[in-house]
Amino acid sequence: MKKITVNNPVVELDGDEMTRIIWDFIKTKLIWIFLSVLGAVAFSTIALSRDESINALWFIAAAVCIYLVAYRFYGAWIAAKVLVLDEFKETPAVKN
Repeated sequence: MKKITVNNPVVELDGDEMTRIIWDFIKTKLIWIFLSVLGAVAFSTIALSRDESINALWFIAAAVCIYLVAYRFYGAWIAAKVLVLDEFKETPAVKN
């Protein structure tokens, strides 16, 4: 396959920059997907094993994964609702 050459490239990516972009994708997307899937598997293992003994690690894995995913959504809610600037509210400096 023939390479495409551009006279004036907009962005030049070297190896370090591509590594940073890929690592950022791994941190932001794949870790949360893995935690969600692990929590779902652990929770379904607990729910579907009736009258059988269950290892305590399933309970811990389900609890930790559900806690982390809920904490992420709670943090996003705080950032969207509470920390957003409202131009119609007076600041404490204006009130006093």
